[in-house]
Amino acid sequence: MPPLALWNVDNAERFCWAIVSRSRLELDFHDAEDLHQYLLVECWRLSLRYQPGGPDFDGWASRILRMRVVDWTRQRNGRTTWQFANRTYERRRPQLVSFDSERDRLDAALGTGTGDPAAGRDSDLGRLVSTGDRQRARDLRTLGLKPPRRAA
Repeated sequence: MPPLALWNVDNAERFCWAIVSRSRLELDFHDAEDLHQYLLVECWRLSLRYQPGGPDFDGWASRILRMRVVDWTRQRNGRTTWQFANRTYERRRPQLVSFDSERDRLDAALGTGTGDPAAGRDSDLGRLVSTGDRQRARDLRTLGLKPPRRAA
């Protein structure tokens, strides 16, 4: 398949890859591919709006596509900095918090993995397993609903 030529750009894909590499973003392979595809679509849209007689298409498009890199980053990661005439506001990114703690006893409940279900489990897990699904029946009774019938 021949390269996509737009106005004075012989190879639009290579043109967009150059903008991705000059962006100096630390992207993994898939994110770089996503950015490249986004820029290629934008480059095509720009070629439809381009009016000859002004600056060359490659210079005009490269300035706009560099701004589209910022737009893509904000779409993906969210905006963190707002600049006003007399101040700058910077928002910290949300931090993921792990729920694993010393109080979390999931590892203890799952046991050692020896294969003996009685020896390798916590007593709380046994109590939970033995109660079955009584909570659902109690909730249905409280709401005045009949439980669904079982298939024959």
